[in-house]
Amino acid sequence: LPLFTAPTRYFLHSTMDSVIATLQNFAEDPIPAACVAVGSLKLLSVLLGLLGYIYKWQFRPSVKVTKFGKYAVITGATDGIGKAYAFALAKRGMSIILISRTESKLQEVAKEIDEKNFKGIEKTKYI
Repeated sequence: LPLFTAPTRYFLHSTMDSVIATLQNFAEDPIPAACVAVGSLKLLSVLLGLLGYIYKWQFRPSVKVTKFGKYAVITGATDGIGKAYAFALAKRGMSIILISRTESKLQEVAKEIDEKNFKGIEKTKYI
C-alpha cells in the first residue's frame, strides 16, 4: 500500500519544488533564508503544541477512576454538583458512599443510583 495517495504526493512534490526555488532565490543573501527557516521552525513548534493540546483535551482516553480505589465518598450528595458527581462516578464503576444532612434525600439519591444498575458497583451506602 502506498504511504500517500497520488494527489497528496503531487502536493508534497510541488510544495518541495517551491521551497527549493525560494531557497535558491536567497542563495546570494542568506539572511532572509535564515529568517524563513527560523520562522518555519517556530510555526512548526506552535502547530505541534496546538496538536498536543487538542489531543490532550479531546482525544486522550479518560483516567480509569477505579485505580484510585473502589469507593468514592461524596459530601453534599443530594443536590447539585455532589449529586452529579455521584452519578458520574457510579457510571465509571465506583461504589458510592453519600454524605448529606437530610436522610430522606440521601435515601432518594441512593435509590436513584441503585436503579440505574451501573456495572461493577455495590449497593449505594449513605451516612
